[in-house]
Amino acid sequence: MRPRVKEIPGMLAVQNRVGAVVVAGAMAIGLAACGSSGTTVSTPNGSGTISSSGSGGNSSVKIKTNKGTGEIQAGSKLPAGFPSAVPIPTFLKLSSSFGATSQGKSSYELIYSVSGSLTQAVTRYDQQLRTAGFSASETATINGVIEQVWKSSAWTVQVQGSSGSGSSQSFSLDLFVLSSSPS
Repeated sequence: MRPRVKEIPGMLAVQNRVGAVVVAGAMAIGLAACGSSGTTVSTPNGSGTISSSGSGGNSSVKIKTNKGTGEIQAGSKLPAGFPSAVPIPTFLKLSSSFGATSQGKSSYELIYSVSGSLTQAVTRYDQQLRTAGFSASETATINGVIEQVWKSSAWTVQVQGSSGSGSSQSFSLDLFVLSSSPS
C-alpha cells in the first residue's frame, strides 16, 4: 500500500515545465489542421516554424525554434530519441506522444488508453519501472487521480492516471519523462 501525499512540489514542477510545451504543441496542431504546413509564427520571445506530415493515426506536427524542437505524434509511434532506459507499458495502447528538445535537454509525454482497471495498469507499470532501476519518490491519489514520480540517475518519470471522458468508463495513463539532471 502506497502512502497518500497531499502536496507534491516535484510533480507540480514537472507539470508546469511539460505543460508549457504541450500548450505550444496544441496550438501547432490547430495551425497544422488549418493547412499551414511550414508556417512561421512570431511572438515577442522569438519565432518558430511549424510543419506537419502524414495523416490520421500516422500524423505528426513539428515545431522548431532557436531554443529547440518539439514534435507531436498521433497513434502508436514513440517520439524520436525516446530513451531506451525508460520502460514503456507495452500492455497499453499508445494514443499520442510528444517529444521536445530545448537547450540540449529532452522531455517527452506519452498518453496511453487504459481499458480495464487503472489501478492494475499503474501497478503493472510500477513493476516495470522498479525492474528498470527506478525508485518511487512521491505518490498521491487525489480525487481519483493517481500521481507518482519515479527517478533513476538519468531520468524522472511522472505517471498520472485519470478517468477519461465520455459515457463509457475509460482511463488515461500519461507519462512525463524528463532528464533527472537539474535545470
